[in-house]
Amino acid sequence: MKFEAEITARCEDGVLERILRVCRHRGFSWQAFGARLEDDLIRIDMTGSSERALALLLSQLEKIDEVLAITTRELRSDRLLSVADGREPRFFSGVSEAAVRVRS
Repeated sequence: MKFEAEITARCEDGVLERILRVCRHRGFSWQAFGARLEDDLIRIDMTGSSERALALLLSQLEKIDEVLAITTRELRSDRLLSVADGREPRFFSGVSEAAVRVRS
């Protein structure tokens, strides 16, 4: 499964390392990663993949005190819809989105 995630956390010492360590320990690999500071917050954008359920990662990230919010989008691969009637094949990309507000 491939997905995108945006994590908002308080910018405190070691928070980025803790987030990445949790991801690695839960069996998730990253194809793209970016982080930016906004006042006293850090916003992390990731694109990753894993054979494991995304809920397993989210349940662990929620335990990190500095994490304030997590938004995820599951990216399903393009799928063929129809070719049986002789027309051109049609493709679509499926996306499902979830947002988790951890703390206010």
